[in-house]
Amino acid sequence: MPGKRKASRPPKDSATAYARSVVDGEVPACRWVRLACERHARDRLSGKWFWDVAAAERAISFLKLLRHYKGEFAGRPFEPEPWQAFIVGSVFGWKLKKGGLRRFRYALVVVPRKCGKTFMGAGVGLKLLCDDDEPAAEIYSLATKEAQARILWKDGRQIVRRSPGFGEVLRCSISEIKHDESVSVWSPLGADSQTLDGLNPARVPD
Repeated sequence: MPGKRKASRPPKDSATAYARSVVDGEVPACRWVRLACERHARDRLSGKWFWDVAAAERAISFLKLLRHYKGEFAGRPFEPEPWQAFIVGSVFGWKLKKGGLRRFRYALVVVPRKCGKTFMGAGVGLKLLCDDDEPAAEIYSLATKEAQARILWKDGRQIVRRSPGFGEVLRCSISEIKHDESVSVWSPLGADSQTLDGLNPARVPD
């Protein structure tokens, strides 16, 4: 019918969709995950917090630009599982209404081995490095031993090398990944590292 506008679709909200599926009992989850999902649903009605759907989806979409570099999925784009989308979306999407700063400063992620936690962590590190509006950010991967801290960081370096376009904006060396445009850097750091003085970490994917 001429002049009739189509109803606009609501914006995609992957994190909220996962939270709703857990709260409704459609997806099995432990007590702590269920509590986190219930909090997500409850706090969307709070006057203190702001759920920034665009920021959450931007972070999730960033991860989808990354490519696997080993195993049967080598060369394929990363497709976050719903639980991963909930974690990443929650970290980047929840903000204080006053000031707009992110609500969460820490995220504890406990999952079994071989569930994609390292790749997700490396992806978050790269997001913080080059897509977080933080000039001269210092990103660190931490562990008791530097060799252990380098595991996640090395994943990030390999992902940069395999993901189209990332090598054009990020420079990788044996000890750093640099984003020249924002003068930001990501390095592995252990308690046994030679240099610990003068650090000013902005973000720490661990």
